[in-house]
Amino acid sequence: MRKVVVLLVMALLALQACGDEPVAEPVDGDGPGGKADENAFTAALAGREDPIGKWLRDKSNVDEKGQLETDYVQVVLGIAEQEGCAVDGVKTFLISDSLLTGADPFPRTVTSVCASDPARAADVFLSAPEATEDGDIEERVIEMFAWDPKLGSYRFYRVDPVEGQQFRVQVDADPSECRNCHLGSTQMDPTFIPMAPVMNELTLPWQHWNAAPDFESVDFELSEEVQGKEGYNRSVAPWLGSAPNLEAIIRKGFERVNGERLKARRNKPASVAESMALLRPLFCNERINFVTEDSGTVTTAVYLDEGITNMLKTLDGGVWPWAWYNDKKVRLGEPIDGKLLNMVAIRGAADVDYEQRLVSVRGLEAGQVMRVKALDWKRPVFSTFRCGLWVDANERLRIQPPEVSSEARNLNLMATLFEEIMTVASADGTRVSLAPPVGSAVIAVDLADEVTINLLAESIKGGAVAQSACDAQTGAGFCAVGLQGFGDLIEAHIKVIEADPGARDKMAQIRNARACIAKEFYKNSPDIPEVGACEGAEGSRE
Repeated sequence: MRKVVVLLVMALLALQACGDEPVAEPVDGDGPGGKADENAFTAALAGREDPIGKWLRDKSNVDEKGQLETDYVQVVLGIAEQEGCAVDGVKTFLISDSLLTGADPFPRTVTSVCASDPARAADVFLSAPEATEDGDIEERVIEMFAWDPKLGSYRFYRVDPVEGQQFRVQVDADPSECRNCHLGSTQMDPTFIPMAPVMNELTLPWQHWNAAPDFESVDFELSEEVQGKEGYNRSVAPWLGSAPNLEAIIRKGFERVNGERLKARRNKPASVAESMALLRPLFCNERINFVTEDSGTVTTAVYLDEGITNMLKTLDGGVWPWAWYNDKKVRLGEPIDGKLLNMVAIRGAADVDYEQRLVSVRGLEAGQVMRVKALDWKRPVFSTFRCGLWVDANERLRIQPPEVSSEARNLNLMATLFEEIMTVASADGTRVSLAPPVGSAVIAVDLADEVTINLLAESIKGGAVAQSACDAQTGAGFCAVGLQGFGDLIEAHIKVIEADPGARDKMAQIRNARACIAKEFYKNSPDIPEVGACEGAEGSRE
């Protein structure tokens, strides 16, 4: 089997600075810097309908070079007034860890207006991601993005101080560095991937985030020195909000981006490249998230793709008997040394939401999605096998694309491409389908390696995928089963984990391998000091 480095996400909101690595040139001509006319800034804002673009164009007194006198608080208040949001509806969410400094934790802000209404709040985000020389919030460095309903995507902006001037700042209306974080995995062709909000931790306990007053914060460090600074008390203290509120807003942002992306299913004539991109999040991790243990339990997403639960809810009425399905928890018991399992990479909430929406708009059926989930199912994230199916098919289809009618839409083509992706090569090079035999819902493969997949291909070709061989210890490690049988396999797997006193330590090692992959290919990944060296991370397997 061809080895494929997984192509592929919240704790750090999108708006953090994400490095100076080369990125693709902007797809439009908006913004100053490297553009044909450095004095055309206001012309570039013409026609923009996002809140930040409208404020800059109509309210801010920005000049033709994109310069004005402003700071973080003035921008926030200006946007709030424009959007008709009361000042007490502004919330600033705070993350404090060592990623910014490499040493002592320092807070970074994420501010939203109309925060009591997550749908409206998802229209605009602002962040102050840097520190001043004296350790205060730098209010003249601002990263922002806002939803443009006319464009059908978020637009991104960055503000930086003008050298030699105390109050004047320069606006970039299309900062290239934002693409490093907001497009997800750096290994993927970004052509059909929309930029989206990012918050790497989307479930309790939101390590490093201010979770108060709704919950108790975990590892959230905010020094008295920072709290005494003027910038902090102007731009943070009056509006301080808690992580669960931000989570709700970010999820609305995902819904907006995914809903717009899926409109491409109606495009005509159908495009193989575009249709394949619409299928990619099912197989490859475009985005990832991180979760931390809470009081002796972790979410099942650490061990199991959340999409399995979602598809089971859709199929056969969604009433199932398993504990893992109903409470979504794995109980590891209290740690002996008090050290909890933290910052474990899981499949991205944006990808999970996308997949659900794909089914809801009948891009694919829930049963088809479940077939993908059952492959290499003990690896919920960074499966080189699942992603490899998509990558290999994409290469084949570029060489020999199917004939497509001029009247066909992407929606019509996607089902055909899905079946092409869901094939493996047998020993003689012919491709065999991973469609389950009659009477079964899925072909379940617990851990996909080259030997297992070769044996599976030959078994399918011979028409003998046994229903009693799923246990890798006693059988082949794959089988054809119904939904009940698949859920029973998962239930047995989770019970073994919960009975193992070394389960937490084993997952800590897997956490490290996942963290190394994340560090390599996801530029918005958090700092996890415990991980250590990451040589050869791209080859890591669980």
